[in-house]
Amino acid sequence: MLLSERKNIIIGDQCLFSHTIWFRNADPHLIYDNITNKRINPTQSIYIGDHVWVGQEVAFLKKSFVASGSIIGTKSVVTKLCYSNTINAGNPIKQVKENISWRGECVHNWDLEETNKYNYIPNNDFKYTYNQNEFLSPKAIEEKLDSLNTAQEKLEFVYDAIYCNKNKNRFAYFKDMPYDIPLPKYENKFKSLKFEEIDETTPQPTHKN
Repeated sequence: MLLSERKNIIIGDQCLFSHTIWFRNADPHLIYDNITNKRINPTQSIYIGDHVWVGQEVAFLKKSFVASGSIIGTKSVVTKLCYSNTINAGNPIKQVKENISWRGECVHNWDLEETNKYNYIPNNDFKYTYNQNEFLSPKAIEEKLDSLNTAQEKLEFVYDAIYCNKNKNRFAYFKDMPYDIPLPKYENKFKSLKFEEIDETTPQPTHKN
């Protein structure tokens, strides 16, 4: 993982990552337009929603947004938005299937009886829907984080607006849905947390086997 220029990586709940996954949100050297002399390769954050399955040796580059319920295939290079309940693969990544959902059970040691038990699942646990009033837009999150000056302020915002938000569809997104929208209202819960100071000079208990 390589984070540059104080940008962010936000990862949702219940994601499944294989090995050799890397994140890089900068190029990292500077590229300029020769006519305007302005930089054209800004560093940008990476967002991964809830219940996303990432295969081995996947690279996430700047401006990636993988919406909830999707799958990223092995050795893919993620450079853009991947919609909810889709399979995406390749370099550069492309959508290869839509309207899917996935579960986290591992089939390696299954016998025929166990395989047959999962041939049909009668629930919608991992089917996501878009709701404009619930969607946590990465653009809106970025704008809020950029407006905050201290690490403490950013921690409080992330806790209140993201961590405490248990809405299943908070990072659900599909093609042609409104994206550039404000954040839903959230409560300021961080300030009510109780923290206990630890005296590092006090000997800690030891455990015997």
